Formats: sequence, C-alpha cells, structure tokens
Amino acid sequence: MRLTISVPSVASVAFLAATVSAQTCNQKLMGTWSGESTDASGERKTDNPNTKQQTFRQTFKRKGDGVELTVNNGKPIFFRCDGKDYPLSDQSDSAADTWNIQEKGDTGILTFKKHGKVTLTRTCEFSADGRKMHCISKAPNGQELDRSSSAKMN
Repeated sequence: MRLTISVPSVASVAFLAATVSAQTCNQKLMGTWSGESTDASGERKTDNPNTKQQTFRQTFKRKGDGVELTVNNGKPIFFRCDGKDYPLSDQSDSAADTWNIQEKGDTGILTFKKHGKVTLTRTCEFSADGRKMHCISKAPNGQELDRSSSAKMN
C-alpha cells in the first residue's frame, strides 16, 4: 500500500496513511510504528555530517470518524482519509500548514501545503503482512528529498 506526505520540516511524520474508503483509513496503519528517515541517498551513517537521519515513533489511533496521530509523544494531529485539507497545528514556522490524505487504489497519497501551495508529497508502501512501511518524500518538482522505513511495534 502506498502513501504520500508533505511536511519537509516534520520529515518523521512523512509516512502516514492509506485508506479503505473516503471516510475510513486503512486498518494496517493503526498502531505504533518505529523507524528512521534518511536523506535521499539513503545514507544511514551517523558519522556522515551530510546525513539528515531521524529516528521516530508514531502512533495512529481511531478517533471518531478519523485518526489521531502522535509523533514522538508530541501533540496529537487529527485527520481523515477523505482528500480534504486539514490544519497542522503549531506549524507557523513549518513548510506546511495543511495536509490531506486520499486513496487511489492501493496507494495512499499524503499532500502537504503552505498557504494552499503543495510543498511536499510522500508515497509509502506497506509490506504484504502490514508490519513494515517504506516511504519516499518528493518536492513539487519531483526531486526526491528523503526516505523512511518503519516497523509496526504492536
């Protein structure tokens, strides 16, 4: 399953949601995930000063007709997988102030925007058993920005 996200300043959030219908996000997404994000070259060496590696832990929980996401025990973010823009709270200095998530077949697309203009998209794919997720972030011009891999903890 694939996803797309757009928040360069919140790269760890980068791999978020796939959907089953316009109202309900895919059940594979629910739970706690742990992983790492690397620069576009895939470098994972922490001794490389050019590597922009981030480790993260994120939890997705059903909340009403949507999903609540918490990254690294921070403030929860609410969203629905319906293709509508939702605000990203406390993102005034971020590269995105809204995001939307939609499904196209087995692909979930996360799009981040600042003042209505797309700033980043993220495509994520679930493994067949739903225990791993691999993602790629791209700028609006198609340039690859980073990659992330995560494993489901529960």
